[in-house]
Amino acid sequence: MVSRAIIAHGCWECHEIRLMQRAMLKYPTAFFMDIGSNLGLYGLTIAKMGYHVFAFEPFFQNRVRICKSVALNKMGAEGTGRFHLFRKGAGNARRKNTFSGHDNGNMGGISLNNARDEGDKSFTPETEGIRWAETFRIDDYLDVYSHYGFERGHAVVLKLDIEGLECEAVEGMQAFFQTFSAKYVMMEWNQMTGDAAKLRLHHLDHFCETMPELIQTLQAEV
Repeated sequence: MVSRAIIAHGCWECHEIRLMQRAMLKYPTAFFMDIGSNLGLYGLTIAKMGYHVFAFEPFFQNRVRICKSVALNKMGAEGTGRFHLFRKGAGNARRKNTFSGHDNGNMGGISLNNARDEGDKSFTPETEGIRWAETFRIDDYLDVYSHYGFERGHAVVLKLDIEGLECEAVEGMQAFFQTFSAKYVMMEWNQMTGDAAKLRLHHLDHFCETMPELIQTLQAEV
């Protein structure tokens, strides 16, 4: 099965991917955060350009496909070593979550819901990534980026698309945004839980200290 958009245009979300490519070219030393990687289209494209990519994808079937693409394109440890895949979801706390939306035929619309009973015995290692997944605060793993040479003030470009949990992910990235300089942010709004219109500016304030520069850049690209 091939998406109608790919048949018509030859790629998926062509304009958005080109936008991210231009952002990376403008900041050649930046690294890329692909939060909600899905099949890895954005992250794999950026990694192929020679940049380090940190991708977050909790759904097992998607991770299998990403790993296959990484292997075929020699982007993993045995190749360039620039594509780094995390098996957890981004959130504002470490907790177990159940999947929803994976049975409606839209594999791009899978989301995480906070589990009511974290002591549920069905949350086994064998069902991780299939029935449930864990979220964590990106702030808790800042040493990962310094390991690859990305220190305070380093430029970062972000794509954030996690089907309604974007605000929770931003809440768990306060130290991250204080440490690194977010130059471009592509973030989905219409799926966010709650009143997204009231939350927008509140969360944009956290992205970087140079908000006027970020806003001008985004306006210039629209």
